[in-house]
Amino acid sequence: MKQHQVILLLVIPIVAVVAIFALVVNTTMSNSALAQTGNITDTDVKEYQYITKWGSLGTEPGQFDGQNNVAGSGEFIYVPDYHNQRIQKFTNDGQFIKMWGGTYGEANGEFKNPHGVALDSEGNVYVSERSGLRIQKFDSDGNFITKWGSEGTSDGQFQHLHDIAVGPGGSRSSVNQDANNTQFSSGAGNISQSGTNEFVYVTDNEIFNVQKFTTTGDFVTSWGSEGEGEGQFASLESLDVDSNGNVYVADYGNNRVQKFTSDGEFVSSWGFEGTEQGQFDGPSGLAVDNEDNIYVTENDNHRIQKFTSDGESLVSWGSEGIGDGQFNRPEGIDVDPLGRVIVADTGNNRIQIFG
Repeated sequence: MKQHQVILLLVIPIVAVVAIFALVVNTTMSNSALAQTGNITDTDVKEYQYITKWGSLGTEPGQFDGQNNVAGSGEFIYVPDYHNQRIQKFTNDGQFIKMWGGTYGEANGEFKNPHGVALDSEGNVYVSERSGLRIQKFDSDGNFITKWGSEGTSDGQFQHLHDIAVGPGGSRSSVNQDANNTQFSSGAGNISQSGTNEFVYVTDNEIFNVQKFTTTGDFVTSWGSEGEGEGQFASLESLDVDSNGNVYVADYGNNRVQKFTSDGEFVSSWGFEGTEQGQFDGPSGLAVDNEDNIYVTENDNHRIQKFTSDGESLVSWGSEGIGDGQFNRPEGIDVDPLGRVIVADTGNNRIQIFG
């Protein structure tokens, strides 16, 4: 009888240890499985709240007809008004300031379907024209500075000009750089660019490529072709650039995001068709914040998703509708220096801000 008691006393602690070990292993495996899904449920991840909105269908100041994009400087917000052939400028809380354009044409300051808009570090405004097949550069008040582009498939030409972004050029293409001048190599030889190391990147939906230019319009390089492989696209839409010069492209037709170096070398991709977090149905707009997080709008899932620069899913929000925080085929998106997410809610003809 005493022998049985001794054995029993020995077995109980062993069982307890095994149970604790199993719990630890199971917890570790669960965390590992969570990491493999790309979904992060850390309680420190920011949840975005609706702040404000403005806009309706029309031709008056503050109204829109097909606003597909948006750019915020922290002080001002610029919206390309696609069918009204103009750029509208607002305060950062949506008060109308001014507009320019308004005429369908080819003269400086006129537009043929302005689609993309981007800002450089000096506050200059770059506009891509979908039908005009050119890029126009203005100062922050809408005064014309320069333009480039024409119809065709050669370097510096376009067939279906879509989105535009301005960002760092990365270090690999730099030959010599100082505070006032950047010299880099391209297919045309060495080109000097005054000012900061910023470049203009655009997407073309018919040539299926990304083109890179200086801020004065000199062609630097291009990459991409039609397809499903790495570095190929199917109806590529928006793009943006992180602080290291990496370029992220919303590959709409392939329901994924692709990441490249500033010279077009493929780095990674993530996403496929679906409705779960980390999946896409019509990724249209894309923006990068000051911490290099990636934000993507989805036309058909009517939502916003936020990722790390490596594609790990952080948070998502939105649903189809007309209420605050709801969307109808959202397209353009930007994150201003204040960390606010500005969305062109295209189907609802309005701009929404979250923070």
